[in-house]
Amino acid sequence: MRRASTIVWAAGVALILAAPATGRAQERAYTSTETTESKSYTAAETTESTTTTSGPRSSLTLYGGLFGNKRYVQGWEGLALSIGVHERVSLLARITGIHIIDSDRFREGDSGIGEGGLAFHVADNTTLSVLGGTYFGDIDDPIIDGAFSTAQLVADHWIYFQAGGLYGFDSNRWQAMGYLSTPITDPNEDLILFGGVETVIYNEGQFRIDGEFVPNPDSRDVKFQVGPVLALYKRAWDAGLRLGVGGGDYGVYGTMSLWKTFSF
Repeated sequence: MRRASTIVWAAGVALILAAPATGRAQERAYTSTETTESKSYTAAETTESTTTTSGPRSSLTLYGGLFGNKRYVQGWEGLALSIGVHERVSLLARITGIHIIDSDRFREGDSGIGEGGLAFHVADNTTLSVLGGTYFGDIDDPIIDGAFSTAQLVADHWIYFQAGGLYGFDSNRWQAMGYLSTPITDPNEDLILFGGVETVIYNEGQFRIDGEFVPNPDSRDVKFQVGPVLALYKRAWDAGLRLGVGGGDYGVYGTMSLWKTFSF
């Protein structure tokens, strides 16, 4: 029987579908064409807009969510810390708890991910982040992941794009993701609705059985999932809600996540 540590894929999904687990808070850059601010969803870093300048900024983001399809249901919660050390560089730290709630594919259980890294604010509203760390609890797998995120004003309309990837060194599991969104309602309002689409492409590397990793016979069988996303951002609270639904190799899925950021 595949043990709880086979949730390497499930936990990886949490890093993408969770709140600050994937760069989508940078949608804040849409909130105004005059005083914009961007933020990486994965690492909760902040950068100044094209029209404002100041010193480094720091923030703490709390996040959590649920993901489910016909094979399993999982939840997660965590926090992400960003410490600005330069206008173009932030130190990142993130810890995420992963919980398999119900599954006929994985044994129910708890695990977590701890990471640290750097965010490079390479251009206006554009961030490149790289983190390394490991799973803990039912999983012991060193990982590296990174993301590129940008928000740009195109033909008087904000467009947000993020691409990222993750690799587990012991499990040999990898995944890549893409996310594209744009504001549906007036980006100058306090409450903003976004519409977008996200996709995840991955393999399942190796499984851990009785404490040992064994090759997954389907590890070369690349799988995917894709679906639309709706997101709400409340500027006064610096908080957001995401709802998504889609399909892929494991059928229809649904996901929900919440996040709240404290800047200092």
